[in-house]
Amino acid sequence: MILASETLAPDAGFTAGARTMTLAGSVLEVLESCAYRWFFDRERSRFRRLPRTAALDGFSDAPWRDYSSLEFSNDGNSFVVALDPHGTRLLSATGHGEGCTCTKL
Repeated sequence: MILASETLAPDAGFTAGARTMTLAGSVLEVLESCAYRWFFDRERSRFRRLPRTAALDGFSDAPWRDYSSLEFSNDGNSFVVALDPHGTRLLSATGHGEGCTCTKL
């Protein structure tokens, strides 16, 4: 695994600058929410997520899941993943940044 950029600017929002990694020839976008690290393979419309504090050596144990769309909030600090084309199965997350006051993990 190769991380192209180690960190995002604190509280810059997900869309301000993407952190990416290369895995087996695929470029993955890495987003960090309060509870999880999300790994999106946009080319194949699939993602994985790991608990934010988990070591990346457990990455291969996390299953890939298909998704239909990934939408960011206007301020870029949250996102919604549609798991089906109709948008009836959704996952959402809020970014974890330096100013975050979450109590998770």
